[in-house]
Amino acid sequence: MESSGRMRATMSPLVMVMLLASMVAMAASSTEPARHGRSLQVPAVDLGEVVIGNASAMGTGCPNSVTTATISMNNTLLSIQTYFDVAVPTSDPIARTYCHINVQLNYTAGWAVATSYWDTYGAVNLDQGLVAVHNGDYYYMGGLTVCSTNTTINATLAAIPDQGYLMSAVCDPNATLSTCGENRDLVFRLTQRIDNRAVPAAQGYIRGVAVFARLQWQRCVAALP
Repeated sequence: MESSGRMRATMSPLVMVMLLASMVAMAASSTEPARHGRSLQVPAVDLGEVVIGNASAMGTGCPNSVTTATISMNNTLLSIQTYFDVAVPTSDPIARTYCHINVQLNYTAGWAVATSYWDTYGAVNLDQGLVAVHNGDYYYMGGLTVCSTNTTINATLAAIPDQGYLMSAVCDPNATLSTCGENRDLVFRLTQRIDNRAVPAAQGYIRGVAVFARLQWQRCVAALP
């Protein structure tokens, strides 16, 4: 597996579902999910209530009806549940799916928000000979891409049985800080594809089920006392 971000594909689907359930519960608490063997206590951000105005998804593999978003009590963990996948065999030599997830955040004037990292959770199953690729971009509505991840899952030498995966993108908070006074949607643009040109009859899929993003907040200079 090759990645410009990070990927771990070691969890069984059952374990993945249990982990996702626990992380959804985390979104209602002030504790950030464990990363790299640690559970981090994130201090509350005193900016008032942050409200999710709308959460939607558009694309070839992510029905809008199953997209929901919640934010933790301390306003630092955004949890998005959705569903997008691509599977083979198909009539196309390279099967693709796109999913643009938009989340509208409404928060107190005088603050700016940045995403320091975001994770995509899902499952993958590939017959021998298949190659799957997961791409992810993060940006503010109307802005340029500020954080990306690209992962190749290569099963050319051996099949990859049904496994859960975690793909991560680490961002520079200084580069991703939103413009003060503008509450723009957060956008996660996800692309998945499977190349089955070498083995057209092979079966496989790659599926995403959730996105978790760590938010960092900063007072705007004009709002400081």
